[in-house]
Amino acid sequence: MSPVNSNESLHLSLCNRLVRLKRTAKEANRSLEIMKYSVKLVLWKCSLNPGIYNFMTRLWIHSGW
Repeated sequence: MSPVNSNESLHLSLCNRLVRLKRTAKEANRSLEIMKYSVKLVLWKCSLNPGIYNFMTRLWIHSGW
């Protein structure tokens, strides 16, 4: 079904862009949550075993970050 007028076409285009933007934002938030969880997990593991902290520190220094 083709759009009736140019406004309808513009409306559909904007709606599609909004849907894509919402999807992208949701994916980015999910990625941030996973990263935060990973950091918390590593920090928790480091608190249980200081040797892991020293190992992770050496890896970080040698990685060039």
